[in-house]
Amino acid sequence: STGILQLAAVLALTRARVPLKRDLIFLATADEEAGSRFGAQWVADERREWIAGAEYSLSELGFITTRPGTTAPLGTIVISEKTGLPLRLTARSAPGHGSMPWPDTAPHRLIRALGRLLAADRPPRILPETQEYFARLASVLPGDQGKGLDSLERSLQDPAFRARFFGSPHHAAMVRTTFAVTMLKGSEKRNVIPPEAVAEIDCRMLAGEDPEEIKDWVRRAVADDQVEVEITSPPKQPNLSPPDTELYKHLADALRGRAPGVVVVPEILVGFTDNWVFRNCGLHGYGFGPFVLLNTARKPFDDARLRRAFHLAIGRYEVMKPTNMRLTQVQRWTPSAWEPYGTPLEVVEKLPGYRSDKTEDHAEARKILKDLGLDGGFKLNLAVQTGGQDEQFATVLQAQFKAFKIDANIEVLDRAGVQGNAVDVLM
Repeated sequence: STGILQLAAVLALTRARVPLKRDLIFLATADEEAGSRFGAQWVADERREWIAGAEYSLSELGFITTRPGTTAPLGTIVISEKTGLPLRLTARSAPGHGSMPWPDTAPHRLIRALGRLLAADRPPRILPETQEYFARLASVLPGDQGKGLDSLERSLQDPAFRARFFGSPHHAAMVRTTFAVTMLKGSEKRNVIPPEAVAEIDCRMLAGEDPEEIKDWVRRAVADDQVEVEITSPPKQPNLSPPDTELYKHLADALRGRAPGVVVVPEILVGFTDNWVFRNCGLHGYGFGPFVLLNTARKPFDDARLRRAFHLAIGRYEVMKPTNMRLTQVQRWTPSAWEPYGTPLEVVEKLPGYRSDKTEDHAEARKILKDLGLDGGFKLNLAVQTGGQDEQFATVLQAQFKAFKIDANIEVLDRAGVQGNAVDVLM
């Protein structure tokens, strides 16, 4: 989905003949979920000339989000990712029959070793960029919810704060190496005690960490010389791009222009994208998505069925008409027939949610609303930035929603800020 949007952006620039200061490369790669070996890493190893001279790379993720009670939207730009260190723990002992177990069978050894590993307290590492993320998050949280986030090193010394902070899996993963036991292997039969038991562990490292040091730490935590600890494939060394480059500043400006009052924060992603490969090639890599999301924390937008009803109800041709711009056509994925790179209009018109004859889509949208008990109508707040095309788009959407008994209140906001708990849709 992000790749398609990036392709649409490249096509939009091409069609609008926007003068560029440098080359813009659209590189579609596969295999990121499997470690990039046959995608980005293959490009880096076998086709480096494809990205020769490139200074930056943009990947997926990074969003504008609103949360209940926050004083402003939060816009994230991913500057680093925790990468994977594949670990394997192998316990060995004598084989036997399940009717006569003893304490030190291979599976028993492995279970105890895993227990010690998961109970071990590896010290957190607060990178400066991580501290900046939490300090800015604290600035938009209501009341005392952000208390202590502006100084994590000190706050984590307090047991109560530490318990609350590490109670969030996402927060915990941002400040420490993590170990997830994901695969276990023992006997092929229930009544056979195997000579070997194996656990595969998905370990994720922060930028600047040493894979060998982590392996040694795990060995000490396991504390059993009959349990082998090994790294099963070459580590993906984590890396980081600074949040002060020319591109980062432009990305931040784009987020501020997209959402009024947004607080822009650098984020270290707890998963990873292909950017770790491109950073190793000398590029600065960022995860960027100037997407404005429905406030799914607010009812009824927490229901995916309602979001589909919205998709079917909105007439993109009508939204497009007030501006009559080609870039708008691309953004709404409704290219004109004369555009050489556009999807043929006759194809677009057959797609649910995009066709010009909305009769079928509207019928399905009404059925969904009825199933949800919302066919009698409801109210929502539609927040837009003052000036520009968003106000025109919002007016068209407001009229379209009326056909479904949805009362959309348009709230025009300047850059001074936006009360996140009052916003249902942020454009």
